[in-house]
Amino acid sequence: MILHSILNGIGETPIVRLSRLFRNSPCEVLAKLEMLNPGGSVKDRPARYIIERGLDEGTIQPDSHIIESSSGNLAIALAMTCRIHGLRFTAVVDPKISPINLKIIRCYGGNIELVTEKDSQNGYLETRIERVKHLLREQPDAVWINQYANKRNWQSHYHGEGEEILKSLDRPVDYLVLGVSRRFRQEIRLRTRLAPIPLAQEGKPPCA
Repeated sequence: MILHSILNGIGETPIVRLSRLFRNSPCEVLAKLEMLNPGGSVKDRPARYIIERGLDEGTIQPDSHIIESSSGNLAIALAMTCRIHGLRFTAVVDPKISPINLKIIRCYGGNIELVTEKDSQNGYLETRIERVKHLLREQPDAVWINQYANKRNWQSHYHGEGEEILKSLDRPVDYLVLGVSRRFRQEIRLRTRLAPIPLAQEGKPPCA
């Protein structure tokens, strides 16, 4: 198969049986490999979905300047998507960003706005959001993706990996550990339990 662009490679990631990792377990454990998306993460899905829906509906114009607060995978995915669609992109980042992520964003042509002042929570999130708002006031053509409140964020997963998993499985599952539970609450009501993924504390793995 020859794809029209790298964005057409997003989605339809494989589901594999983790037979060696769980060889002594009575359970069958399956994993959907979202790191095989072109940008290396599940964040490729919302980046493409948000940008392309915005272009289709006119909320994003061909000359818009896309802005988002992200130091990680979403910034990479947006930089990639904006490059394909000829859009300017600026990632508002903080000192915690990895050098590799910084290089990848710049390789896709993304601009970097670095905040260094910590916020009231001794982090950078509030400071990054304030910088985003400053850029919006300064640039009339700027569009904030706002991953935290954008309904297209969850919709991308609902219509993406949520639908793909449902199509791929030939029988009900007992537990799902994932972030697309809205689709499964609607489609699978009886046997399936949804297990939220615990957030790791700083310096401490989730299972510790």
